[in-house]
Amino acid sequence: MQNVIENLDSKDRVFKGPPLSNAIGTVFDVPADEYDATLFRKSEFHWLSLFNGYLEDEKSFIIELPKIIGNIGFPIISSLHPTIKETLTRSSSKHIDSLRFFSPNVIRTYLRCNGDRWQDDAISRKDVLYLFEYILKDKKFDELEGFKMILLANGKLGILTNSDNSCVYIDPDNIFTRHQNDECNIFKDQIYIFLHFFFCIIFS
Repeated sequence: MQNVIENLDSKDRVFKGPPLSNAIGTVFDVPADEYDATLFRKSEFHWLSLFNGYLEDEKSFIIELPKIIGNIGFPIISSLHPTIKETLTRSSSKHIDSLRFFSPNVIRTYLRCNGDRWQDDAISRKDVLYLFEYILKDKKFDELEGFKMILLANGKLGILTNSDNSCVYIDPDNIFTRHQNDECNIFKDQIYIFLHFFFCIIFS
């Protein structure tokens, strides 16, 4: 196994990627023609190489994340056998310095370049919130401006902004209420429903 892997070229497309039905989006620093799918029309999946594919961030701890980013066309290498991964990531591997792992920054950049893949109900709100949770992990909050990811009381997603003309408030009771004069009913497009514990990071 080690000999086979060591003899791979970095552009050999032998690793299983997202379903072929999910076209690969714009990926920073990788030419679009590296994802040409015409060579694999009879396949159910994109086939990726170490040059154009990304391995999973083992520190993400979000089980759903690989499937979500694959469904929006991110070139994640999936179903990698543990022995192959161990061989690739071994310090003595010739590929160790060329491996690509996705990270909060990589995913933020992908989301910014491919807004049509995940905004405006392109995917479920739950999946958007999983993405939000992940890209918050490195706490680079200034890079979140413009992302449509903040859950409002009216069930829609609001845009994160630093504008003085836009305000979003946290639901003071942290509960869903439906009273006639409840602020969540009065300011439906401005009240932020505090559903996930990780959102508190933004305001700490």
